Amino acid sequence: MIPSLSPHRFVAFHPRPVLRRRATGGYDLALIARYLSRKSREDGDVLLLFTKEKESSCCSDQWMEKKKDMRLPTGPLGGFCPDMFFSFKGNTFWVDLSQGFMCCDTNVLFSGDTVDFRHLSFPP
Repeated sequence: MIPSLSPHRFVAFHPRPVLRRRATGGYDLALIARYLSRKSREDGDVLLLFTKEKESSCCSDQWMEKKKDMRLPTGPLGGFCPDMFFSFKGNTFWVDLSQGFMCCDTNVLFSGDTVDFRHLSFPP
């Protein structure tokens, strides 16, 4: 069971989390979220990570929030709203059918300090 987000956040990219299976049998989930409340002193995008160990019989009811620097592409990407996402050859891609792809290294998404996102436009 995937825990729900706290009410002062909303999903920024795609409602389904990115899954990474570990060799030890457990798995990690990553979800990019944005603070929604204007009362919060924190703002911007955050990366929420959830970990489940193989031996664990139940899931925690909270996401472990891990804040990371996320460098998003600059330019006219306002309203980027992915229709789907997928992973391929170590990268995770979010696809907005009207604007193109946004992608990052999947390993860095889970374990790096700074996540660099790249944007790939569709051909004209």
